[in-house]
Amino acid sequence: MLCENRFTLQGSPSTCALDAGIIPFPSIILLILVPIYLLAQRRYNFKQYGNLSEPPSKVFPFWAHCIFVGLAVCLVGMHFLEVARLAAAHMGVGLLPFTILADITVVFVMCYPKLNFGMGPGRCVRVSSMLLFYWFVLAILEGIKVARLITYNQLNPAKGTAYPSSDWLLDNTVILGLYTVFVLAESVHLILIYRLTFLANTIPTQAGKPFEVHDLEASKDLLSYSTTGLR
Repeated sequence: MLCENRFTLQGSPSTCALDAGIIPFPSIILLILVPIYLLAQRRYNFKQYGNLSEPPSKVFPFWAHCIFVGLAVCLVGMHFLEVARLAAAHMGVGLLPFTILADITVVFVMCYPKLNFGMGPGRCVRVSSMLLFYWFVLAILEGIKVARLITYNQLNPAKGTAYPSSDWLLDNTVILGLYTVFVLAESVHLILIYRLTFLANTIPTQAGKPFEVHDLEASKDLLSYSTTGLR
């Protein structure tokens, strides 16, 4: 059974709907998209880093990247803890194991320095955007779950059981906090890698339109040729 022995809350979504469908859905989509992306990149070799002649090995300082990855590993632990305690309480784990697999996949994407795939500490705009969208959606859904668990804890504290409702609420509050940190950190990463990728080797004109350096050099050559011709 995906869900069992759970107190039925009035309204929706229920905790069963959250754990068996709503929360795992983004993780399942990510687990499908990452292999598709890797296969497509291997086949078509899309350009990942725009104007850069060499992709950056990292965007954040090493210590910041280590903290980011460490928190992602903590997320794996929190999801594993929730699944284990739900199973111990015979409440059913829904499809939450998919979130653990997705967490491990994200750690792999963040750490594996395969820059021609746009991954690792210097992950490209495309990969960073995918992760940011993933974290953002999960943060919203987890916020809904925490709100429902607050009501669940008030109506059914389940004290003395293998998984008291207060512990369940606390675990998911921590998970929500981690998602929030990831949204903020990945937003900063996306901004920095975007600036490195698409604003490198450009200068602003008076109209505010980017003007590429090689175009500037061509203009200088043309001006020099015209001046020589006038002489």
